[in-house]
Amino acid sequence: MLRWKCIAILMVSAVGVWGCGDDGNGSGGSGGSGASGGSGGSGGSAQQACNNESDLQATIGNLEDYQPAFWGCYDTADADLQSSVDACMQQALDVSENCADCFGTFAACIDSDCGDVCNERGADTLPCQECVFDQCNLDFNLCSGIAAPTAIPQLIE
Repeated sequence: MLRWKCIAILMVSAVGVWGCGDDGNGSGGSGGSGASGGSGGSGGSAQQACNNESDLQATIGNLEDYQPAFWGCYDTADADLQSSVDACMQQALDVSENCADCFGTFAACIDSDCGDVCNERGADTLPCQECVFDQCNLDFNLCSGIAAPTAIPQLIE
């Protein structure tokens, strides 16, 4: 319940910031203030590490490879999961180091909060998808600025 309240507050805040930026076009004083608010918002965008042309093209612009690349990196990561996934994503999709860091943190969250349903998800990905959505997606989206990869089936040998 608390998580949904936080999401609602973030969404209202974002709409408020965007609204202020749009309202500032009428007068010089308000425009300056709106620009200042916009600048603060853009400081928050710096956290959106994958929200640049090359990383966007490599990830959500390439959905055919994006999700399988992440889950392949997650499933084959070594004991240092976060660093392993960082390096793997840089190699697999040629994303920037900052963008890859978001994937490493996302993988660590999945392992710690959803490992029981994601590490051996087999063909049934729904429990993993639900857990990742509830526990890890928001932080990934705020870090990366892009949609989180959804769970894909895993072959268990």
